[in-house]
Amino acid sequence: MKITILLIAILLAGTATGNFTVERVKKAPASTPNAAPAVTKHGITSPAFVNLTAYTATAFLAGWNSSTMLGNCAPTGTATCNPGFTMYRGVTTTFKIVWGDCCAHTFSLYTKGFPSTNVNTTDSCSSTNKIGCVGKINVPLSRTVTFLFTPNIPQDDFTGLGGYEYYCMIHPDSMHGKITVYKNPNVSGTGVVNILDASALAISFDSTHGSARFNAAVDFNNDGNVDILDASFLANLFDRPI
Repeated sequence: MKITILLIAILLAGTATGNFTVERVKKAPASTPNAAPAVTKHGITSPAFVNLTAYTATAFLAGWNSSTMLGNCAPTGTATCNPGFTMYRGVTTTFKIVWGDCCAHTFSLYTKGFPSTNVNTTDSCSSTNKIGCVGKINVPLSRTVTFLFTPNIPQDDFTGLGGYEYYCMIHPDSMHGKITVYKNPNVSGTGVVNILDASALAISFDSTHGSARFNAAVDFNNDGNVDILDASFLANLFDRPI
């Protein structure tokens, strides 16, 4: 009981002070999630926050969200150019893909670590693929398209975070970014990361895979331990709709 009370207090304090840090997408005009209004779901109201499940990416030959059409992706740094995105297992993410330059493009997701040298426009894409392309959408000239994807990783195999590579299938060398996938922080299913999720984590806090208190659902980084890393992750998202 003392551990539960203490951890909930830590989670709430982390939300208030912002002292917790986790791997996340930094704020940048073209690559951050879209703004979301206040949300009321299952009787729980969350204030307005940046949308955790919607991103916009502009397709330039130099790179996704590049400020230049050709040449090197600019400005450098994955917060703005070929940005890193975050997804959550079982949660549908919306990508708004905006055509931006001279050419047609194909936004595509590939399994983690799949090399650009193996990306080909003839690749068959399916969400069930274990290696290769898991989804794609064509981006015609002067068009904006919407791509939705629901990740089913990471599995409860305790090998770490899940991930994807995102490419332009036509220009994979220059248009390539990475996606990190965590387990869904809203284990309570309320639509808002809240005290119920904090309580579930608190019950399993300081447990390891195989122990009686271990709950794989709150091992958000999938390393086989429910610890301060999972608490920090949850605190950073506390009170946000997802």
